[in-house]
Amino acid sequence: MDVRLLAQPRRTTLVGGAGVAVAAVPWLLADLGVTAPVTAETSIVFSAFIPQLISAALLAVALIILAVGVRGESGIAGRSVVGKVALIVFGSSSLLFILTGVFTQDLTEDGASFLRSTSIIPPVIIVVAVVVAAVAVVRADLLHGFARWALVVVATGWAILAVLFSIPSVEFVYALVVARADVLHALLLILLGLTYALQGQSAAIRRRAQIINENW
Repeated sequence: MDVRLLAQPRRTTLVGGAGVAVAAVPWLLADLGVTAPVTAETSIVFSAFIPQLISAALLAVALIILAVGVRGESGIAGRSVVGKVALIVFGSSSLLFILTGVFTQDLTEDGASFLRSTSIIPPVIIVVAVVVAAVAVVRADLLHGFARWALVVVATGWAILAVLFSIPSVEFVYALVVARADVLHALLLILLGLTYALQGQSAAIRRRAQIINENW
């Protein structure tokens, strides 16, 4: 199978990458404590839950676009069906977690205890999905430069965080990394999104910069 016959998915990475970056910004702001003010007219559900839900849905859509491609282009995993599925699982995980939390609020104590006992399973699935997706993107060889390896960086970061989460409570580890894991996750997604969005756009950026410079 010669994946090099596939065209570079420039529009796919532009649209999908921008979606990933935009989706991660509200999470980063929330993790840093920047949230919408809560007033008598604005409930805490609206100020916190709704933006998180919208971000998760946008991330899912963006990863689906990156997986299957826009019209006339392939996804970033090329013809790899496993890679496409892994990208979709990776992108949909946050949305599924949020929706699961909503529908399990009224669980009995036994049900809640069972969920806590299996809480390590979803992170493992996400790490496996992002690792498989990263390998598929590298093997497809449709992206160039850092963009080809950006998902490997994300996979490595998330795998390290998953390992740290599994370590018994160690105060300095928690203080240095685990307590800010959400911030690191959001930053990695923003880096990934911007890298993909700029993939293959350097020539267009240079042309626009030249036009602006000539008309200045």
